[in-house]
Amino acid sequence: MLRMNTFLDLRAVLPTIRVPALVVQAIDDRDVDVRDGRYLAEHIPGAKLVELPTGDHLWWVSHQEEIVGEIQEFLTGSRPAVDIDRFLATCLFTDIVGSTPKAVDVGDRRWRALVERHNAAVRSELARHRGVRSRS
Repeated sequence: MLRMNTFLDLRAVLPTIRVPALVVQAIDDRDVDVRDGRYLAEHIPGAKLVELPTGDHLWWVSHQEEIVGEIQEFLTGSRPAVDIDRFLATCLFTDIVGSTPKAVDVGDRRWRALVERHNAAVRSELARHRGVRSRS
């Protein structure tokens, strides 16, 4: 089907299109040259051209949200508010300086309790900030 579409020549009918048209074209599309998308938009009366800086010819491979948003705005006149999920990635490394002599001084039981209090504090902060603990 893609090959068939490559050989279709619709240039003559473009000026006769009398419905709203949206042309979405990725500038670095490997299948369709960006100039082809521009040509379509220039020769369809009132067409809207949206050029994406990057992307694949198969729209569902890249920029899905942006493309769907463009289509939604084209059809309805507005885009719904998007719930942006942002996060801050932080790496925490803790080292108890002099831990070996400290463990000897306080004994195994108190040392394990100290380490567990530390781990509990880390788990509490992770939970509070929806964090994830990863061991490397």
